[in-house]
Amino acid sequence: RFDENIGDLRQYWGNSNHFRQVNLEDPLFVQREIVAKLNGVDAEDFDDLINFVSVQLRKVHQSGDITDRELKIDRTTFTEAGNRFPMEYGWKGDEDRTQWLQYQYKVHWGLQGGREVISDWEESDNGMIDLTPPLQKVTVSMDGSQDELVSADVRAAIVTLYYNPSGTKEVQRRETFRIDKGECARDVTILLPRDIESYEYDIKWQTKDGKVLNSERQPGFGTLVYIDPPTV
Repeated sequence: RFDENIGDLRQYWGNSNHFRQVNLEDPLFVQREIVAKLNGVDAEDFDDLINFVSVQLRKVHQSGDITDRELKIDRTTFTEAGNRFPMEYGWKGDEDRTQWLQYQYKVHWGLQGGREVISDWEESDNGMIDLTPPLQKVTVSMDGSQDELVSADVRAAIVTLYYNPSGTKEVQRRETFRIDKGECARDVTILLPRDIESYEYDIKWQTKDGKVLNSERQPGFGTLVYIDPPTV
């Protein structure tokens, strides 16, 4: 029974049927911890960039056994875990210590807007897996001169941004400025592939007499788009 004190066990010390000492450094007891960590991400990114990210880890042991591990990170787990997500695999006939450090991992990004990015299996021996989102948030500032727009009888301006966050499908984002209501500046955030700030845009101006003036579609210059009226 274990609902009361089990008594004095000193009489059994040295009896291998009751006590056994083991060396926790023995390979049979060794566990390798691999820690995944999101790089350059905070909790707010789970609102407008990331839905989730999952990591699969696979260790092929020298014995032929396979250890599979998987974890999923969303806003809740990110906040609770403090951006530290461990996975472990053990020792299964891995006599070659260098080879024992080798493992494979695969990352699945679930991004806002239903986009998904899934990596190939990658080899590593690092104890840390850095998870860097394949997309970045880029703020584009749209700005115009209220005086010039009013002087040109512009009533409204429509700016359309064209960009390709996934590399396969173009996305359009349209912003309307009511110049007659004093709207002539706005910051918008778009998603672009990491380390790339390439997008295009065009502008339509509607005048008070109902005319519509169109700009050509053109590449964005940095992250600033001017919506001043065209010169005619």
